[in-house]
Amino acid sequence: SERATGHDRILSLWSVFHDALQPGLEDVSVAEVQPEEVPEPFRSMLVHHGHMTFTLQNHYKQIMDLVVLDTHYEGDTYARKLTLNVNIHPSSPETSNKPTSIPVQFALVRIHLQYFTEQFRQDVVAAQTPLGRILHEHNIPRRVEYHKVFRFTEAKILAKSQQETRTTTVPLSIGEHLAKFIALPTYGRVATIYCNEAPAIELLEILDGKTPCAE
Repeated sequence: SERATGHDRILSLWSVFHDALQPGLEDVSVAEVQPEEVPEPFRSMLVHHGHMTFTLQNHYKQIMDLVVLDTHYEGDTYARKLTLNVNIHPSSPETSNKPTSIPVQFALVRIHLQYFTEQFRQDVVAAQTPLGRILHEHNIPRRVEYHKVFRFTEAKILAKSQQETRTTTVPLSIGEHLAKFIALPTYGRVATIYCNEAPAIELLEILDGKTPCAE
């Protein structure tokens, strides 16, 4: 909903692929921050109403590669967990000439397909092209609205009391999941893409904690 908090938006997307956090537990790996608290280059890359696909392309000076980690398809709703990757070429001639694919963004995306044409739906589900590029190619009237910015760390979920610690199996925090794919600590945002003024796409977009500094 329009009144959802930033944490609500994160958990709504996260719960598509992971169990919701247990009652009575606090995920200390996620903290909302004000835009002015976000250091560069993260601030310039996150605090704007534009597509992250093109923001990353401009920063790294190359086309993003889409790597889909998981998908969830239910009715007219299609969600996916993904990374956007860049190709890093070896600096030493003694190493392999094959570039290494490095994730520079982790994301969760939920797309409400009823707002789109059948061809758009097919292009999205094919999972070959980043979403921002598909929207651009289909020339869909749209606007991106970022809502909140967050800092992500690898902190464990903490029980609110010693008693809960002894009686509850503590799940992995969001940060601990993220650490499987990108470097922490880092920053990310929640955003909505409005297509023809319909809230068609929900996004959680988290930058890699090391590579944004690499031009």
